[in-house]
Amino acid sequence: MQIDRIVRYFHAKTRPQREVIEVAPFTLYLHLTSQDLENSVALLNSAPGDDLQRALPRLEQIFANRERRPSIQWIDCQAPTLADDLLNAGYTVGERQPVLFCLPEQINPPHNAPLLEYVVLSAESSLEEVEEGWNVNARGFDPDSALGTPDEIEEFRRSLAHCRAFTARLDGIGVGAGMFIDLHEGVTELMGIATLKPFRRRGIASALTAYMTNYTFNFGASLTFLVAASPIASRVYRRIGYQVCGYLMSATRDDRTQMTQMHADFRRSERIYHGHEYGWP
Repeated sequence: MQIDRIVRYFHAKTRPQREVIEVAPFTLYLHLTSQDLENSVALLNSAPGDDLQRALPRLEQIFANRERRPSIQWIDCQAPTLADDLLNAGYTVGERQPVLFCLPEQINPPHNAPLLEYVVLSAESSLEEVEEGWNVNARGFDPDSALGTPDEIEEFRRSLAHCRAFTARLDGIGVGAGMFIDLHEGVTELMGIATLKPFRRRGIASALTAYMTNYTFNFGASLTFLVAASPIASRVYRRIGYQVCGYLMSATRDDRTQMTQMHADFRRSERIYHGHEYGWP
């Protein structure tokens, strides 16, 4: 199933620079330096069944020990009742985000699309081209975004060794941008698709997405997917051949008092057991 390939991709994408801990039915990925919520997460491996009640206390303890907030992600069809189970356990469940995939035979480039020039960015591209793409992308999401710094531009260029970013130009002006990230087992993800506000509703996002998707297949992908911001946003991608295969779900628990107490309990157990870890990694 396509969903299984996408789940494996999420795990592979999240693994670098993380401490990895198995707490069935989850795998925890805890960032080695950053405490930002989005950088540490527990990803579901399989339907939890009776494991959930045993897993959650251990999962929460591990997050607390690392001074992280518990965060769980999964695709809804992996575990249809998990959202309700986590709500009952005191978690806040976020909005459902459509996960859409495309196979080579599905892509359907839009008709009557504007005549665009596409700039493909790699680690070999000029800093000027990378800077253009960076700034178009940033201001497509936030018109007031600051321009990229030279260090940010250079770091982003280096990151394009095994993936590609794209700038769409209309009449010589950069108006849209996006990228795909590293392939894993023939799967890749499109990210950061944005159009400058004055140029929206002209079919630029659809045309750019179709171009990037075709490029991924020529680059070696056999399945390309993306996560849309909302069901309404997913219409752009469905029009060019993408299909919804599920919804990305997220749940967090922000009980600072509980986390502080759990952390203190763990430290006390460390003293009792002469510095040896007890119960959890």
